[in-house]
Amino acid sequence: MDKTIPKISSNKISFSSELYEGAENTPLSDITEIPKANFVRTMKNDFLEASKKQEIIPHLSTPPAPSPVVARMDTQKKEGVAEKHNQVSSDRKILDTPSAPRRIGRVLFVVALILILLGGAFLLKFLWPKIAALEFPDIRTPSFSSQKPDNKIAEEKPLIAPIAESIIPTTLQKQIIITNNNFAVAFSDISSERKKELLENSLKGLSFVEEISLGQTEKKLESISANRFIMHSDVLVPEILVRSLETPFMIGFMGTANAPAPFLILKVSQHDTGLIGMYEWEQNIPKFFDTLFGTSLAVGLQADVKFRDVVILGHDSRILEIYPDVGIAYVFANPRTIVVTTNKEVLQKLLQKITSN
Repeated sequence: MDKTIPKISSNKISFSSELYEGAENTPLSDITEIPKANFVRTMKNDFLEASKKQEIIPHLSTPPAPSPVVARMDTQKKEGVAEKHNQVSSDRKILDTPSAPRRIGRVLFVVALILILLGGAFLLKFLWPKIAALEFPDIRTPSFSSQKPDNKIAEEKPLIAPIAESIIPTTLQKQIIITNNNFAVAFSDISSERKKELLENSLKGLSFVEEISLGQTEKKLESISANRFIMHSDVLVPEILVRSLETPFMIGFMGTANAPAPFLILKVSQHDTGLIGMYEWEQNIPKFFDTLFGTSLAVGLQADVKFRDVVILGHDSRILEIYPDVGIAYVFANPRTIVVTTNKEVLQKLLQKITSN
């Protein structure tokens, strides 16, 4: 059995790891020498020894010095904090410093005000008699009534298109505006104009324009072509004549000893097509005049009555006698101008005006 002999002293007790091989019953007084106890190893001691060898002692050693970059950043941070603290301190001093009284500015303001008042009094004293002697015109201020303003929308001024140049000169000229494609109203206006008195041999010309909408509010007036005007009469017109018609045309009246005689002047692109078209249209011309001028030529027309050729002022003409001195007569005043009226004498006068113009 191994035995460890303790060594007792006044300070500490040490234990020896060496074995004493003596007699089992040897008294302690016979023991002359006790071997020295060895140092006991622990994990802490091993950790300290290893740290010393690696020159790193965590938790127990001094932390390494910071790098130059870290040191510079710490220095700048400290300087910034110090500068901010100094700025705050200076701002507090400025705020805490009492402002000096502005006595000089107040004095100058009072002096300037006194000078202005004195100058005004001086001018009033010397200029008032002259101002009082002046005579001013009587200006009356407008009276404001308690009535509410009228919110009615101002009426739009009617559009007026320049009157187109007549094919022949006229004594009177009237413009008829067609709105909303309502040609029936225009034909009614023409019939009303025929019933008005007109001096003998005087001419009244009618021009026609159509209102065209460009948007919700904007509008304009455009001249109506002969083709479009005749097609809205609901009277059969030969296609060859319709295709031959040019834009300008004229409708009017000539004063006679009885009632004003209506007339129609057309322009064609070619003489041959115009001549053929008029020949095919002869039987419907009275009905067209009844629709356009409000006459009653088609009512008195007899089946056996035909157009006949006559010569007026050297021009070949065609005449249809329906009533005494009333019927249909037309002539080519020139190769491209056709004149149609209800009286032979009126046709002759119109022919003279066109050829002399």
